[in-house]
Amino acid sequence: VSSDYVKLASVSATSGTSVSIDGYFDDTIYAMYKIIAYNYESDANEWWKFQYNTGGSAYSSSNYRWAGDYARRTSGSNSHNIDGGYNVNYLPMSWWGSNTSDQPMITEITFTQPQSTSQTKPSFVCTTSNDDGNIVRFDVGGNFDSQTAATGITMYPNSGNIARFNATLY
Repeated sequence: VSSDYVKLASVSATSGTSVSIDGYFDDTIYAMYKIIAYNYESDANEWWKFQYNTGGSAYSSSNYRWAGDYARRTSGSNSHNIDGGYNVNYLPMSWWGSNTSDQPMITEITFTQPQSTSQTKPSFVCTTSNDDGNIVRFDVGGNFDSQTAATGITMYPNSGNIARFNATLY
């Protein structure tokens, strides 16, 4: 069996305020990376964000831009909305809303050449969740508008602590 995907790292947590996957990027070998985060929630049932790491720490200055599109299906209706952020200090992983232990989320973050010092860092995020019994899909195009080499990704809830979190970097 062969695969174009190589598992580089995985992380799990049941406490804390953030989770980082750092030190696994090697743009001389890989041009594209994926993080699959699954079965995650915060104790405040909040939405999630991420930041690129530079030098091993989360880059928290306002160098992020994103545009997102969400669709929600309830038992009686559909809804749709768009949102975005310009020169903010994060990229979103999930849409605003709650998730509880019986309603897990799954997110795929795709990004390319994070170690480049000649270009910014685009990313694509796709999340599916079951928000209070309603199905939600959230798609985001984002950019870390910096030519600083990234060493990893830090993921965290908007508020509260991590109740559970699992992610794999490919």
